[in-house]
Amino acid sequence: QVSLEQYRRRPETVQALLLLNGAHGKVLERSMGGKLAAKLLPLFIKGLGNFAPYITPLAFPPLKLFAHSRAALPVISGLGLVEGNPHAIPTALQSVLELDYSHYARLVAAAHAHDTEDMLHTVKVPTLVTSGGRDIITTPAVGRHVAAGIPGAEYHEFPRGTHYTVMEFPDEVAQVVRDFMERRLK
Repeated sequence: QVSLEQYRRRPETVQALLLLNGAHGKVLERSMGGKLAAKLLPLFIKGLGNFAPYITPLAFPPLKLFAHSRAALPVISGLGLVEGNPHAIPTALQSVLELDYSHYARLVAAAHAHDTEDMLHTVKVPTLVTSGGRDIITTPAVGRHVAAGIPGAEYHEFPRGTHYTVMEFPDEVAQVVRDFMERRLK
């Protein structure tokens, strides 16, 4: 969303767009691929914002212990939440558990209110859109939609990637980006 908004506001500053596993706005409607999620996620985020000061002191200490444990990676991998080489995931999980969820809820609400759907067709720079084939947060359908809306955009799906593809498959992502840049930015 940030990259697309920068292009909307100052296209002369953008040489290319690399849109990696992200949404283009209305994130709560487009996340998790369903109408039920579109109705429930805004309520969840609003509740999170309102109740975070009460929930986090109770729920997060055990979650932080879990995130620091050796069991974290096998459990989240076993649940299919991450794939590939997810060794950066426990550190990322620990960071997520340090967030101020009242602020986070406001950020998500702002991301939901923002939309770049109307300007996708105006993008004139080389664009690469990627998705994780197993991403349940920003589903591949969202990535394919963004790529289809941008003239000449390329789409690459990492079949085993989740929402954390960049951390799970860093070498593969780097190669796809490198190949794109070598071909399209001459």
